[in-house]
Amino acid sequence: MSTPPNTISREEGLVNPYERGSGSTRMDARVLNVMLPVLLVLSACATNDVKSPVHAQMLGEAGYGFVSDSVGLSIESSTLAGDAKSLQVEEVARAFKSFRPGMVLRVGGNTSDEMFWTSKGEALPDGYRFRATPTGLQRLATLTEALGWRVVMGVNLRSRDSARAADMVKHARAIFGDRLVSAAIGNEPNVYYPPNPPFGTYLSDVKRYSEAIRNEVSDIDIQAPDSSGNRYDFIWSSASQFARSPSAAPSVYAAHFYGSRGCGSTTMDPSLLFSDFAYEARDESLTDISRAASIANSPKVVLSEANSVNCGGIAGVSNRLAGALWILDFALDATTRGFNGIYFHGTLTDCIAYSPLCVGEDKKIGKGDTFKAMAVLNGLANGMAMLQVVPAEKRDNLRIYGLKGNKSLALVVINTGENVTDRVPVEVDLPGDGYVPLEEVEMSTEDESSQDGTRLSRKTTLRGVPPDLDSACGAGQKHEELTRVAEVDSAPASAKVLFFCEL
Repeated sequence: MSTPPNTISREEGLVNPYERGSGSTRMDARVLNVMLPVLLVLSACATNDVKSPVHAQMLGEAGYGFVSDSVGLSIESSTLAGDAKSLQVEEVARAFKSFRPGMVLRVGGNTSDEMFWTSKGEALPDGYRFRATPTGLQRLATLTEALGWRVVMGVNLRSRDSARAADMVKHARAIFGDRLVSAAIGNEPNVYYPPNPPFGTYLSDVKRYSEAIRNEVSDIDIQAPDSSGNRYDFIWSSASQFARSPSAAPSVYAAHFYGSRGCGSTTMDPSLLFSDFAYEARDESLTDISRAASIANSPKVVLSEANSVNCGGIAGVSNRLAGALWILDFALDATTRGFNGIYFHGTLTDCIAYSPLCVGEDKKIGKGDTFKAMAVLNGLANGMAMLQVVPAEKRDNLRIYGLKGNKSLALVVINTGENVTDRVPVEVDLPGDGYVPLEEVEMSTEDESSQDGTRLSRKTTLRGVPPDLDSACGAGQKHEELTRVAEVDSAPASAKVLFFCEL
């Protein structure tokens, strides 16, 4: 979503906290026990001794890997407008040069259904916002090739022009090569199809698009429906229709999720992103999306557009520590639940609150707070498997995750509390015979400019860099002192990532 940053009131923040979609009837939560390994959601602890340690045990693999394409970046198709001349290829490449290759760049958003693709130099007709051409794709490909990124390309479904969409995918494959992994048919079609199931001609349109696209590029994955995360009616209806018509079912079932609403609002308490209501709503939505993908018989399920607050985010929340902690927590949470990809929406050509990069009017590129969270996630994405983490007690401000590599281990402790009394020691029993401590990365704040006590609305400080675990742990460790219990002093409004190697 490309609307400029807005803010949100506390009251509005509790209504439909995912997308731009209006109030649809919420369905009963489906509990997908098969796909949900134990996720540590540490909620209220009835103790006054906040300094007593929280004990947890890291157990076996949860069965889901955290790989290079588990976390990606989503941008608007309007990036391609004007032959993508607004994209500063060299500068953006420098910003992401430390990221490991293989990350996904999804090109879509609202503007994918406002795009007029032409490979023949046609003029922009009425009813479209901008033209996209092979020249623009080539400029974007220069960036993705330099960074080793994979690409998901959105096509215009609202126009109902399957031949034009297929021509775009054909040229995209010629330009991006095998790095073009999926074609996404439309964006939030629940907005422009009839409001009630079976949503008009949606199924037949997707089937027609899929056939036209695969006639041009036979091995391309089809991604759909890319619906709003709060539209349970569309999610379930599309899944049921795909199940009854396997030839139309997408290879990748996709939906969107936002932690809260930001359209047309003015204020927001950042702690609302981590409230019991927010976590319950997240659980319900992600469970439904996972179940819908299973019903549709789609081999993969992704959250193709996600972030803390929709409509560009809220300055002071999405672009501060609250937004960074939310991204770190959400990505690990969704991966533990079995999602194959989470693509955080932003921009490479503008400056909006939730974007990892901010391109100012002077064309200078700055790294936002969410960039720091994505850097940590990218450092973890080396094929590590998510582990089960079992607590002995619960705290509402703590989220703990474990990841296990071939010769490596990572422990992530996220503290979303803001008060000094929210500091808590955490002790986690590590699996196996013990590990050698390697590095520690911390995401917190050193910004004391805010006088209102709201730590979550302050600027993010990232201390440390995720190590290259393949090289650091690949040759083995000669250190004789092993750690069997990881100890973390978890400060309010912070995240700590501890890295270990096997002896």
